[in-house]
Amino acid sequence: MIILAAMILLSGSLIWTAFFRPPNKPAYLLTLYILSFANVVLTGYIANTVWLLSNQWVYIGIHTSIAGLGWAAWQHSGKPSLWGPFVNWRKEFTLKKWIGRLPALTILSLGLGLLYFFGVVLLTTVPQNNLDSLSTHLSRIGFWLQQGSFYPWPTPRLFQVIYPVNAQLQTYWTVLFLHNDLLVGIVQWLATVASGVGVFGLARLLGSGRRASAYAALIYLGFPLVILQSTTTQNDLVTTALFVPAVYFVILGIKGSHNRMLTLSAISAGLGLGTKQTYFFLLPGLGILSFLIVIDSKKRRYGQIIHWGISLILSFALFGSYMYVVNWQSFGNPFGPPATVDELSYGKINFQTISGKLGFNIPRLFYQSMDTVGLPRPLDGYAQKVKQKIAVNVSQLLRINIEGEQYTASGHKFSFADKNIGEESYAWFGPLSILLLLPAIIFETWLGLKKRQYLKLGIVLSGLIFLVIEIIFRPGWDPYQGRYFAPIIAINAPFIAIWFGKHKSTAGAWITVIMTLTIACTTALYNPAKPVFGKYADEIGIWKNDRIFLQTLQRKKERAMQYMVANNVPLNATLAYYAPYYILDYPLFGKNFTRKLVPVYPLDEISNNAWMQGNGIQYLLIAGTQPNPAISNEYELIKELPDWSLYRLKSIP
Repeated sequence: MIILAAMILLSGSLIWTAFFRPPNKPAYLLTLYILSFANVVLTGYIANTVWLLSNQWVYIGIHTSIAGLGWAAWQHSGKPSLWGPFVNWRKEFTLKKWIGRLPALTILSLGLGLLYFFGVVLLTTVPQNNLDSLSTHLSRIGFWLQQGSFYPWPTPRLFQVIYPVNAQLQTYWTVLFLHNDLLVGIVQWLATVASGVGVFGLARLLGSGRRASAYAALIYLGFPLVILQSTTTQNDLVTTALFVPAVYFVILGIKGSHNRMLTLSAISAGLGLGTKQTYFFLLPGLGILSFLIVIDSKKRRYGQIIHWGISLILSFALFGSYMYVVNWQSFGNPFGPPATVDELSYGKINFQTISGKLGFNIPRLFYQSMDTVGLPRPLDGYAQKVKQKIAVNVSQLLRINIEGEQYTASGHKFSFADKNIGEESYAWFGPLSILLLLPAIIFETWLGLKKRQYLKLGIVLSGLIFLVIEIIFRPGWDPYQGRYFAPIIAINAPFIAIWFGKHKSTAGAWITVIMTLTIACTTALYNPAKPVFGKYADEIGIWKNDRIFLQTLQRKKERAMQYMVANNVPLNATLAYYAPYYILDYPLFGKNFTRKLVPVYPLDEISNNAWMQGNGIQYLLIAGTQPNPAISNEYELIKELPDWSLYRLKSIP
């Protein structure tokens, strides 16, 4: 079934891509990615509205209808080539010529290609074990599958029901047609590839040659955070893959006077707003960038800004607003319950603390961005010590102390001694982001000011604007914020191309290739969440240990509970569960999502026989051994752990 659905989806997306007539290869590939993404999102919205989100044939029917509309639009627009600029690609490209002229770039391409292929092997064989994924991103799609919609359900884990849904609709698509989670990680992997194409395209628009642009894109794909995120079910690279095209197409549209490209930029941004709430932090920079592009162009086409703005409003309404409307109807706020919004700092802002937040957290984030992740041991340790010593000396010299708990998120403390971890939630962008990207940004900023190149200044400025907004609106500093900067790093990564001129493979290019591949391989193979080599590899054993063992690597205290449920609750049973703290509830569904889960919320429902019977509760999992209020006497205790109790309905044979 998934093959049929994929063929219909891809066919419709190809037709719509041809309709937009992308003028070059990067534009064609990005258009295909965006429209395929939009196809899945729109299909999910329609199916959800009629409570048929878990019906495969509804999905196929909607995909077919979208393809049919595309065919009509394609016919009306003169039947443009379905393959666009790729029609004669074989005549333009010969492998022998490529290898002979660009051996260093060939080695880099081949090395990263193999590494990303290995990433596909990892994401299809090693169960997801990221905390955010197992408690939110994947958990929510399990509930969507069992209730046939993503409308809110009673749960203490509000993030499962209030977050935007576009990224998880892509994940859900694979689950719906496979009935398992084999390909859930492919969504971020594809987003990584798309963002790499976008980096190449942006570098070309900024005037770099093909060779230099390819280096910039490949070095970006070798950054530690990009590699680590590519095999997870988080949504930071999906956000990146929807921001880079928004920037790319707005530049291409204004400079080339292509209104269809501006529409694609708006579609990408609309999808991004429906993917992650932090995309709103990217919009001010994107808006300013668009005005600077107009100023940078020879003809001041301000009418195109109006076209882009109207398209953005319509795209948000069609592809991004759905979950915000649902939240407004359910909780009276587009971002969720007011208390939760305040907790996330998306609501009330205390302007008295803005200067403090900026003063403390800009240098903290800068310190973290000086990343040593990816360096082989013991070099990474020595580099961290040097970094720490320099920071301490500078702090003492300036008499500024940013260590401590001031302006940090709850439960966090900043210290120079803390090292970035080479794991998907903690990592930043590695040593090459310091050695190549940071100097390139500084140089391009200076050049932009000197020669009034407003486009380059706009790209840099959009990053600075995001930095300020992100710091102000976040609750405070925490060690997980590197991934939020992935979209900004991606649109600045094309500046790396300045280090690679028109010459053939130079000594500097070979050194860069060796460093990129070393950092990339070290990052991918020594990832503590999926270790292939290193001190954790034998202990964790990703190739030999079972699904529950691997899913609880980052939450070992729940491992015994997960085994207890797996061994005592049938896969086709209905399990209610309650914990006063968030747990990894995703594994409780079972590999094929056959176990039905019912969160007990509020806790009083435990003693409500009508509620228990109405939900068909057969098994009950409770945190602690003395639940309060009392459990109905229709249930008997069958297993008990120090922190968990498992009950069964007595009438079950």
